[in-house]
Amino acid sequence: MSMAENHVGGWATGRLVRLFRDAWRGHAVLVVFIVAYAGLAILLRHPDAPGISFDPDRLIEVFGVILPMFALAALVFLYIRLMIVSRGRSPLHTVRQWGASTPWVDIFLFRFPLAIAFLMANQLLYVSMKINIPFVVPFSWDATLAAWDRALLFGQDAWVLTHAVFSTPLASAIIDGLYITWFFAVYLGFLLFAALPMNSHLRLSFMLAFGLSWAVGGSVLATVFSSAGPVYMEALFDDATFAPLMTRLAEQSEVITLRALAVQDTLWQGYNDPNYAPVGISAFPSMHNCVMIVLVLGFFKLNRTAGIAMSLLALAVVIGSVHLGWHYLVDSLAGLVLGWLIWVVSGRIARWWLGPQPV
Repeated sequence: MSMAENHVGGWATGRLVRLFRDAWRGHAVLVVFIVAYAGLAILLRHPDAPGISFDPDRLIEVFGVILPMFALAALVFLYIRLMIVSRGRSPLHTVRQWGASTPWVDIFLFRFPLAIAFLMANQLLYVSMKINIPFVVPFSWDATLAAWDRALLFGQDAWVLTHAVFSTPLASAIIDGLYITWFFAVYLGFLLFAALPMNSHLRLSFMLAFGLSWAVGGSVLATVFSSAGPVYMEALFDDATFAPLMTRLAEQSEVITLRALAVQDTLWQGYNDPNYAPVGISAFPSMHNCVMIVLVLGFFKLNRTAGIAMSLLALAVVIGSVHLGWHYLVDSLAGLVLGWLIWVVSGRIARWWLGPQPV
């Protein structure tokens, strides 16, 4: 074997060793978290709660439709960004330079697969525990949460204020669209952070904060403060406090479709009808807002402009949470505070585990 071959073989071996080392350092904490989360799910599992059925068609839909949409959105965002920073040079030239300097093999063979495995395990555990909530602790906090809202707003329900400002069907439809955009923003953001180096403080901070948000907020606190949200108050408790809100949304949806109403019906069918696949119902704390603030804080670390854009979307999500009947205002406020606290804790864990390495 020639010296050149020895050199290439040694370089390849050394690179693989570094990749596996970084994979271990960047994911060991996440593996410990998933094991602990699984243990919690087993410990709190109620025998009467329905299980999660594996749907191959759903998996194909996720990987065959949603991920390409994320990839396309990421490429459009990247191209616009490079056009801005190219400073007179051809954006295509800048894209070629960026493509040549990006470690695609590392990203697609190590960073993405490990991150997506963590995402799937985390979401599977979250849905399992969310379905479990009313069996362990029956819904009982809704009246209290609604009362806290009125105490904060001087006797007024939050939705009355949002509908006074955004009073038209078109305004509600825009809020509805922005609320749905949350899904794309969060999971596109997840992929962007997953593409960072595996020993990056920021990557580990985001991954851990993302997972802890669903575990602490969406599982533990959601079980302790078991609640369904304004949309289901009348059906569950024969309490018509929020009936005017739901009537107003139904009337607006006759003018311009509000997709939130169809999703709310689907969740109710999953809860109330054994013929439908359960997804789970939970109001406190708002996971939309909890995860959104994690995304905002992470994006500010990447780029100030992107952080501001995410902050505007986060504000729209807070408004949509109460405007569309999903949450009480205190659900959203609790989610924001919880997400910030989890981000701080996750950052400290990442720095402790990875040591003084560059982001």
